[in-house]
Amino acid sequence: MLYSKTEELNTKDIDDEDYREIELVADFQKKYKEPKIALVNAMTSLRKTIQNVFDKIPGLNGSMVISPTETFKKKYDILIVDEAHRLRQRKNISWMGVFTQNNNKLGLGNEGTELDWIIANSTHQIFFYDAGQSVKPSDVDPKRFSALVNKPSTVKLKLTSQMRVNGGSDYITFVDDLLNCRLSESDLKFEPENYELRVFESLKELYAELTKKEREYKLCRLVAGYSWPWVSRNGDEKRDFDIEIDGLKFCWNRTDKDWISTEKSFEEIGCIHTTQGYDLNYTGIIFGKEIKYNHELKKIEIIAENYYDRNGEAGITNPDDLKDYIINIYKTIMYRGIRGTYIYACDKNLRDYLKKFVSSNYSIKKYIN
Repeated sequence: MLYSKTEELNTKDIDDEDYREIELVADFQKKYKEPKIALVNAMTSLRKTIQNVFDKIPGLNGSMVISPTETFKKKYDILIVDEAHRLRQRKNISWMGVFTQNNNKLGLGNEGTELDWIIANSTHQIFFYDAGQSVKPSDVDPKRFSALVNKPSTVKLKLTSQMRVNGGSDYITFVDDLLNCRLSESDLKFEPENYELRVFESLKELYAELTKKEREYKLCRLVAGYSWPWVSRNGDEKRDFDIEIDGLKFCWNRTDKDWISTEKSFEEIGCIHTTQGYDLNYTGIIFGKEIKYNHELKKIEIIAENYYDRNGEAGITNPDDLKDYIINIYKTIMYRGIRGTYIYACDKNLRDYLKKFVSSNYSIKKYIN
């Protein structure tokens, strides 16, 4: 908790940890009379959503939420970097010219990254980082963050629990092990009371159930792996579509900014780039044509030619590296749903594999390490 210097405090209600927080706030206010602080987010869609939220909160405004490039506008006292694993390096991006110019401003060569910009343009930084949510080769190399973490001056804090998914930390572990094929049926011993995980045999059935949840709770969305080209991007909104499954036709998200909040988003399908970082009530996930399960080898495999995120695969020569990124994508979108996750897999073998670890009453069973 944070206290202002002028707030009346009842010392009987304050423990040692609270005193330390008060001291930190007082020290900060003494050192920085008018601190220059901003929240940095590299993802266009999420950044726009947060800006809209800030505009509606007294004392905050959308201009406090900036892109990595905007850090060059002035010298900041503190930059708080959300989703730091999505900061970019000069690789597989469409705006090489601007990236090069920013590197040149700091005397950096092509090896310069958005991480370098943030450190150079601020006195102090706070990074929220999870290597397991890096989903593109343009993301800063994890080794750069490892070097930063290992500096003696770096204060390291590890978040040991998550607050989004009602399935709790066991669900997070379950999904990680499920998609990395580390589970056996004897491991399943978990039945959460407040979370719903379902694998559907048809997308039509999934969408019908998700529609019910949307009417009841709102903030329920369909999300898919990037295994369909975005043909509707410059097409006719009423005629063109991108994805057809079980007689249902959908377009990819028609905007890359604040898609979750747009009026027709429930009628469209989002991708990792328009959903990462968001909280949803229920997420309907389509495992696309780029991912399948091999029963003989007992492992998940990737079909590279069915993966259409060109900036997400360009320059990747090792199939295992591409698989790691795609697995991270599905893990990340499986963590979006607060109340539940509905799954449909285009590959029947993958559906069968996933169904092995979902009980007949569609609840998850507890997985114990």
